[in-house]
Amino acid sequence: MGRILCYKKKSDKSIFNKATSKLDNEGFKCASDQFLQIMKALEHRGNNFGWNDPGGLFWVLTPGRQPVNLLHSYGSVSLPQIQHNERSYWDSGNRKSQDDRMLYECIMNSLNRDAKSKLNIHWETFNLVQTLCQAQKEVYIHQELRG
Repeated sequence: MGRILCYKKKSDKSIFNKATSKLDNEGFKCASDQFLQIMKALEHRGNNFGWNDPGGLFWVLTPGRQPVNLLHSYGSVSLPQIQHNERSYWDSGNRKSQDDRMLYECIMNSLNRDAKSKLNIHWETFNLVQTLCQAQKEVYIHQELRG
């Protein structure tokens, strides 16, 4: 991670373009035989842009535990834990939120059409705005039930 990028600057726009470029020319198809390949490609990209540094995007902070690197321990953190972690910086205007957007664009640019179609079926699972709205609705319902 570094300073906040100003996309009006040519050098910062270049960082954005490099970070969001395709990981692979053929595009990933969301097939299990490509899982290791995309994880390694994300790790390489993350190393180049600080996403893999402690405190970077690939690290999830969970209460009572040491930070977990998603690329190395992806099965040990639940989706709600990842969403909770992401809410701590999402849409905050800091560099981590910029890096988050660049990672999203990188992944989407790296998927082929079929893979994007597979993900679009379950977009509400991966859309943080949708999960925030659902969480707020659940809190409201819980409060109403308590009287």
